[in-house]
Amino acid sequence: MKNFIIPTICIALLCVFACKKEKKENFIKPQHTSENANARFSPPERDESINNLLDSFDVDFTNYMENTILPTWDTMLIEEVVWTLEASANRANTPAQQYTVDSVETSKYIFYIPLGGRNTMGEFYARPHNIFYCYDSIASAITDVMNNNTNLFYAIDVEVDEDVSDDLFKMHVEIITYAPILEPNFEPTDFGPGDSYILYDAYDGPSSSAYNIQKKLTHYFTYPPLYAVYYTNFKYHPPKPTPNTLWWVSIIDHTNTVCPGYTTPDYFGSNNLKWLWSYTSNITLNYNQLNQSLNGLKGYLSSWQTTYYPRKVMGAYLLSIDLGSIQNTSSQQSVYGCYPSNYRYYNVFRWTSAIPVNNPNYN
Repeated sequence: MKNFIIPTICIALLCVFACKKEKKENFIKPQHTSENANARFSPPERDESINNLLDSFDVDFTNYMENTILPTWDTMLIEEVVWTLEASANRANTPAQQYTVDSVETSKYIFYIPLGGRNTMGEFYARPHNIFYCYDSIASAITDVMNNNTNLFYAIDVEVDEDVSDDLFKMHVEIITYAPILEPNFEPTDFGPGDSYILYDAYDGPSSSAYNIQKKLTHYFTYPPLYAVYYTNFKYHPPKPTPNTLWWVSIIDHTNTVCPGYTTPDYFGSNNLKWLWSYTSNITLNYNQLNQSLNGLKGYLSSWQTTYYPRKVMGAYLLSIDLGSIQNTSSQQSVYGCYPSNYRYYNVFRWTSAIPVNNPNYN
């Protein structure tokens, strides 16, 4: 997956400036949340309830942006702001015809919303006009991306930044597009006898094992294509990866005949050196080994998807890292004088998921 960092200073500053221009606020009694509310936001679960909520937001947004008419609610908790902006933008931009995903690209933005204060539970909230201005800026960013892209719109992900002040709320917005598979009779397949790829991570492109496993996983989990749906509650799993939270699955035992020449004791306790050796040895995986990883990951994600229904897996992102299989450091070093000839590697991966919602605009 390619990440494109797009300058967002003008958009972010425009949002803040526009929101701060209004000095006096005359608001009506709220219907959503208020500075005195104790209730926390819970996203609706039924498709009809979700669409009704977004219909109401769309009307309020249009009334304010076109006629400066304020809605009958005067505050919205930040948790609800994030959910509403993401769901509304996804519903407004997802095309009626959807296809199997071949690859994705992500454009990253940062947006700010001035905060209106805290409620009695200490949770931040924002005012309607500030929310509407930022939604308008997000819509403009999506238009810019789509005008400069041959891909189709997939989804946006809106995430809260932990660095929140009493004045500004910071959001990270990812606009995700995808290259579709337009082949009429396309069906996902496993690797065949002619397939073999080098044990590199996905960022090394089409020659790497991880890139091709990742692509086939994406095919399986976006096929058959869904029609007339958009996505809410987009998430990464794990949300913030560290060496202890990444998922390590699909182990493959392998025998190597090349000695990398690392003979220091530090090598045997260093995953970085093991990875370096793996990366420079051009280890090639045959189709049986590739399918072992593919089916292991596919089985794991299928089970996860069943457990967390109605969440749907939308994509997986892989790294292939060799960790070695050392039972006895001293004997391995004395026998081989370097890295052991028998080793195993793991696929390290993250995945994304979201909740699909039927789009009444296309039914």
